[in-house]
Amino acid sequence: MKGTLLPLLLLLMPVAGCVMPADPTVPFSDSDLQHFRGYGSAAISGHAYLKTGDDSTMSGGGYQVELTPATAYTMERYTLAQKGRSLPPPDPGLAQYVRRTTTDFLGNFAFTGLPPGEYLLSCSVTWEAPAKFQANSVVPMTEQAFATATVAAGDTVKVVLTN
Repeated sequence: MKGTLLPLLLLLMPVAGCVMPADPTVPFSDSDLQHFRGYGSAAISGHAYLKTGDDSTMSGGGYQVELTPATAYTMERYTLAQKGRSLPPPDPGLAQYVRRTTTDFLGNFAFTGLPPGEYLLSCSVTWEAPAKFQANSVVPMTEQAFATATVAAGDTVKVVLTN
């Protein structure tokens, strides 16, 4: 889904398995996001990885990381997504505030030129796992990695995105 206009992949796609639908209650407010318009002197860097069911780790190498300003609207959606809830598409006005980058082959990423504030980060990591009942076959697996970060002007904060 690289290059799409979808603001937060984690907020649009359900986590694998049974997902209960959710109707967010906080309305979108463009005025809550005005502070995040433009650029600043803060930065967020980090590493994305997942722990799989067999206790191995999967690096987030080559995957898209999305950075979204934290507001009442985005926090509610983020919290519901972390609980595996299926959500309707976000308000189209949010797209202009979402920043994206791609992790390097080790899962490292960085966002620079950020206004100070609180941010929500997400990354969808996909890998292949052996199929349980079919010899010599694999099935694609996808899971979300999450983190939050708060930065002040001139600060660089390091985070880990994981499940």
